[in-house]
Amino acid sequence: MITKELKAIKRLEIVSTETYCMNPLREKLIGYFLSYDIPWTHAFTGTFKRKIYSKSKAERPCLTFANNINQCFGYETKRRVYKKHKHTRLPNISVIEGDGTDTHIHCHFLLCLPPDIPFLYLFWLVTRAWLKTGNATIQHNHFEPIYNLHGWVDYITKEVSSKQCDAIDFRSTHLW
Repeated sequence: MITKELKAIKRLEIVSTETYCMNPLREKLIGYFLSYDIPWTHAFTGTFKRKIYSKSKAERPCLTFANNINQCFGYETKRRVYKKHKHTRLPNISVIEGDGTDTHIHCHFLLCLPPDIPFLYLFWLVTRAWLKTGNATIQHNHFEPIYNLHGWVDYITKEVSSKQCDAIDFRSTHLW
């Protein structure tokens, strides 16, 4: 009897942590992002000044932002394709969200920033890197430390469906 109650409680805990509909592709993607031993430290949401109507138009600012962040911390701005170049860039995950008609297109970033730098200085560096992309604005942007990594990854992958994975911008994402 006790084991049935414990199973029910455990199932409730799992359901309460998932805020969006799960599908096999999304589950694998969340597991993939969480499987790396990267100490994700901050989350950033960036918005645009002028309306963007397609996700392909938002890919360039995402890549520029990733390059600007790397440049701020003295890392290389070019993406390497071999694992032997493991520490040449800061790890980040880029997600472009919205459809351009009903929902304003914006970008979410999961960042691994150096832990010994004060938060206000990090905020200034990240905001400056975002503004240097060209079409960026400081309105409606959010930069915060991560306390619940699974919750943040669950949130940024909410547009991933069983048929498409277009929300993740793999061009500017760097995991190793």
